Order: sequence, then structure tokens, then C-alpha cells
Amino acid sequence: MSGRRAGSVRLLRDHKGTAALEGAVGFVLILCALMGVFEMGRLFFAQRAIDVGTLKAARWIAVTSSSVTAANVKSQFIAAITPALGSTSANTCTASLSAPAHGQAGCIVNVTVASSYAPGNTVTVQAQYPWTPVATILKMGAVTVTSEVVLTIQH
Repeated sequence: MSGRRAGSVRLLRDHKGTAALEGAVGFVLILCALMGVFEMGRLFFAQRAIDVGTLKAARWIAVTSSSVTAANVKSQFIAAITPALGSTSANTCTASLSAPAHGQAGCIVNVTVASSYAPGNTVTVQAQYPWTPVATILKMGAVTVTSEVVLTIQH
């Protein structure tokens, strides 16, 4: 057997450091899985916050339909999402009444009313929020979180 071949056989039979290598690979895999779970939790948390914000804005409109303005709807929506998403994310919101705002950066809130703010008519509140992941190592892309609530105006 040649010297080169004997050295290769000895190297293949040597198991020093295999546990360290397996541990390092396992650690990286577990860390990526935990980061993925964390990011999915953040995404579901943002979805729930937007759902609550649209519901609270729609309920406010359905109950106090006499003084509905885009600024009032926006303030109701922001008050609902700020505890969950923070004031920085909430302050990027824009609101519009009966005219969908598309192509804008940040969060968008649209309010559409069936015909007038009279009792018995429906009001639709739609919201879009651009969610971006924190852990860029996972190569997850940005997602637009959307929510829609339709309620009947009470008075």
C-alpha cells in the first residue's frame, strides 16, 4: 500500500472532531428553525393587529356615523394598532373615504359606504400593512397583510 493511500485510510478512520462538526451543523439548523418560528409569530401578530384595527375603525363608524372623516378613521385605526405594532409603524398609515388609495408606501386604510352614512347602510373598512421580516438570513420576503370588515351603520 502506498504512503498516500495509507494516510487517507487513517484519516477516514479518525473520528476526532465529528461530534463538534455535527453539533455545529445541528445548532445552525435549530437556530434557523427558531428564527422561522419567531418570524411567523411576528407575521401572525401583525395580522391580528390589523384585524383588530379594521374592526375598531368600522365599529366606530357604524356607531358615530355623523362625524366620519378620514382623519377620525385613521386615528381610531392607529389607536388600535399602536400597542401591537408600535407608533413608528402606525404613523405611516394613510386613510381615505370612498376612494381606494393604491400604490402608497406604508399602511393604507380605505373606507367605503354603500350610499350614505344613514342607519341600515353598510360600511366597509379595508386595511393593508406592509410587513417585513427582521431575520434577513432566512430570505423571507415582505408580505402585505390585509384585512376587511363590513358592518351595518346603527345610528
